[in-house]
Amino acid sequence: MLGVTSAGVEVQGQTQAPAKTVKKKATQPTDKTAAPKPAAKAPPAERPQVPDETRLTLLIQSYLIALSQANLTGNYSVLHALGAPSFQQNNPPDKLAQVFGALRSQNIDLTPLILFKPILDKPPAFDDQGLLHLIGHYDTAPQQVQFDLTLQPISGVWRLFGLSVKAVPAKTAPAGTAPEAQSNAEPAGAADSGNPVPPVPARKPPKPKKSTATKAAPVAKEPPIRPAIGGH
Repeated sequence: MLGVTSAGVEVQGQTQAPAKTVKKKATQPTDKTAAPKPAAKAPPAERPQVPDETRLTLLIQSYLIALSQANLTGNYSVLHALGAPSFQQNNPPDKLAQVFGALRSQNIDLTPLILFKPILDKPPAFDDQGLLHLIGHYDTAPQQVQFDLTLQPISGVWRLFGLSVKAVPAKTAPAGTAPEAQSNAEPAGAADSGNPVPPVPARKPPKPKKSTATKAAPVAKEPPIRPAIGGH
């Protein structure tokens, strides 16, 4: 699967030479001296709620279309700017161009995705780091587009933290394999008497009356137009 994820940034402080310690004589505690109270722990940050279905669709569409435009133009600066700080630091535009180079070389045009609604294969879920994972696909043909999107909430905005996209042949059912509708209801009276119910003879439908009106010739219907996802 083609993709890129942003690793966490590890920040370390600079080390300094140990300062010299000066020993002081211990002083006797005075009467009625209150012991210092331990500092109160800061409450843990509240995890944001999962966006609603409309908001999730907009987020997925915006980042997938940004990738599509980057693949078409070869300019990944906008996709880079949409990422979280750690994503930007670990994935400069030239690295993004290399990561998605194979997808671009296949001439996969992702532009028609804007006409489709993304389908989530798993419910949206947070990981231990508070990152939101969205895994799903688009019902496109002849290539089905699959995505794995990771978002990070920063100041109330869902920023791109990880992105993985691939195109695979769409699964099509072979002709003639559609299941036939069956009825499991028993004939009326069969369960009560225990005897088989004789079949009712079918009535012949009445013959249609001849009409002298001129019948219009049938109009050929054109097949519906469906945007295609695939190589050129």
